[in-house]
Order: sequence, then structure tokens, then C-alpha cells
Amino acid sequence: MKKVFMGFLVAMVLIFTMSTTECDSNNSRTTQAIQKEEIIQNALSTLPSYSPIYFMERKNVSERAKRFDDPNKIGYVYIFASNIPIGYTM
Repeated sequence: MKKVFMGFLVAMVLIFTMSTTECDSNNSRTTQAIQKEEIIQNALSTLPSYSPIYFMERKNVSERAKRFDDPNKIGYVYIFASNIPIGYTM
């Protein structure tokens, strides 16, 4: 039992010492962030995002929410396997 505890203790010390070592990752992270921002700006200027005029999906979600906003409404879910109904739930 003492060997297991000592092995665990040594492993934890090694993990903590290895995780606290610093490297030059901060500089590379900022460089990557700058490059990512440049790519995003280039993509947005080349192909601006689409602004929809008619929100059909939003309308569908709103109507469904209105229909099913009744706590007494009963709904069923049927479970199929290879086009054979194997069960349902309420």
C-alpha cells in the first residue's frame, strides 16, 4: 500500500512540475490569433454574410411553440426499426 501511495505521489509531483514549465507558446498563440483574425476579416470582406428577408424557419418555430404550449396536450413518439414499429411512448 505504501508503494502505491509513493508511486501516486511521485506521479503527481511530476505532473505538476511538467505543467508549470513555461515555453514560448504565448508568442505563437498571439501570432496565430492575429492570423486567424486576418483570415476572418478577409473572408467577410470577400463574401459578406447573408441577411435573410423572410424568416420562414423562425415563423415555423414560433407557430410550433404556440401549438404545443399546452400542458394538457398529449404527444406520442413512435420508435421504428427497419420500418417496423417496435414501441411508442407518450
